[in-house]
Amino acid sequence: MTPLPKVAEQLAPVDSPSEQPLVFFETMRDNFERAAEGSGEIVERFYSIGGYCVRLQFAGRAMVELLTSAFAHLRIEPQSHFDLSVGLWDSASTNTYLPPPPWAPADCLPRCSVRDYVNSRIQVSYESVKKILSVLDIESNQGYFWIRDAAQLPAYQCGSPLLVLLHQWMAQNNRMLVHGGAVGTPEGGVLLVGKGGSGKSTATLCCLDSPLMYAADDYGLVGSEPEPYFYSLYSSGKVNAPDVSKHPIIASAQHSAILDTQKALYFLHSYFPEKISKGFPLRAIIVPRVTPQIETRVRRIGQAQAMLALAPSTLFQLPGAEAEKFGRMGALVKSLPAYALESGSDWKQIPRVLGELIAELNGKATG
Repeated sequence: MTPLPKVAEQLAPVDSPSEQPLVFFETMRDNFERAAEGSGEIVERFYSIGGYCVRLQFAGRAMVELLTSAFAHLRIEPQSHFDLSVGLWDSASTNTYLPPPPWAPADCLPRCSVRDYVNSRIQVSYESVKKILSVLDIESNQGYFWIRDAAQLPAYQCGSPLLVLLHQWMAQNNRMLVHGGAVGTPEGGVLLVGKGGSGKSTATLCCLDSPLMYAADDYGLVGSEPEPYFYSLYSSGKVNAPDVSKHPIIASAQHSAILDTQKALYFLHSYFPEKISKGFPLRAIIVPRVTPQIETRVRRIGQAQAMLALAPSTLFQLPGAEAEKFGRMGALVKSLPAYALESGSDWKQIPRVLGELIAELNGKATG
């Protein structure tokens, strides 16, 4: 198998023993409190994410809808106890000022990490181009998210909000964030993995018009006890512009934003709430591949092929302890059968083929 851990570890940020990360966290906390005062209100939303209660506190309303639409299917009533709290604000709408970050441009590492601002307690992430900051204190289960102007929030942040911060916290709480899609039934489902263009989104979105339920097309959370379990994270969907007309059920909805020149973003819970799953036991890993044939079929493949489809896109998109992430992915792959989904040009066959496989695997698991 390709020695991915050695490559990944070269990109890992160095653990900082200094007080700089904690000092910066306190700076973010103080600035959030000033922003809350400046806005005149704190808007709270509660969500069940990965089996944990997450509270989002917004200083003002500028980012509420922008950063919560993708979580709509996970919203719960306000709770007195929560596992993670995140304060969110922008400077423009709250009329506040956040000083420039105390690090140099050269300290910005791959995947939004910052040199000397990461340790076992504090995780700082910075998107230098978009000027987006997030910081997480793992010890106090408190995080903060800031952007200069909510009007400049990128569409990908709306489609996958708080991705890095949630990945960092969930990794400390027995949940692994994976790059992949998922479809299934309450009894069980499958995880679809592979690089961009492999057909993950096509396969998952086709299932909206079938008995199968949609849990993700891009990112989700996986737990391992007592059995592999997929937790839906976002109810957003991304569709290649030329493919919208091939998904009649999607074409009837209004896309929310253009992610780039090729893709449109949809908040699927707004249109198909009954089709969105919050999660299910995992029965298999699926590696999709687009083929020139008409028919769609599945065939059994080995663990190495499944690992090669899952690991690179997950490892190189998100910061963190790469060797540990690789180990968790390896354990997941070893615990589940893997199949190749060879997708043909008749997309209507995809949900039928997946549905038959899922029914067979669920029968074996529960029988």
